[in-house]
Amino acid sequence: MLRTLFTPVSAERKRQLRRLRKHQAGMTLLEIMVVIILVGLIGTVVGVAVIRQFTKGKVGIAKTQVCKLVQAVNQYNIEKNKFPAQSEGLQALKSAGIMKKVPKDPWSRPYVYKFPGQDDPSRPDIYSYGADGKEGGTTDTDKDIRCETDD
Repeated sequence: MLRTLFTPVSAERKRQLRRLRKHQAGMTLLEIMVVIILVGLIGTVVGVAVIRQFTKGKVGIAKTQVCKLVQAVNQYNIEKNKFPAQSEGLQALKSAGIMKKVPKDPWSRPYVYKFPGQDDPSRPDIYSYGADGKEGGTTDTDKDIRCETDD
């Protein structure tokens, strides 16, 4: 066994091995780098799209929660014949037993409650400041998020 391992290789066998090596498929460093760059670019495009959808999802959740809070405040008005005072805010819904817990917006900030409302002084305004946490905003995620109904 050891003898076959250490026996000299014939010239013919060396030529056969060289021909085999020439025909073997392999990837060069450049080809590997191109593949890595392409995978990175595809990953970046997919990552940006996923983050964008995640942000849109947060806006949708905030709109739904604001509408639920508007419904709860209207129920409070029906039961108490008044809207919660500005000083009570949305915590009055919890105190009255209408909600077990007053949710925070998807960015972990409390929803804004203003009574009297700016557009209609007889009704409160309830909204979220959006992703930037500041009043106003210009983009879909930074704008104030309110309940949009078709009535």
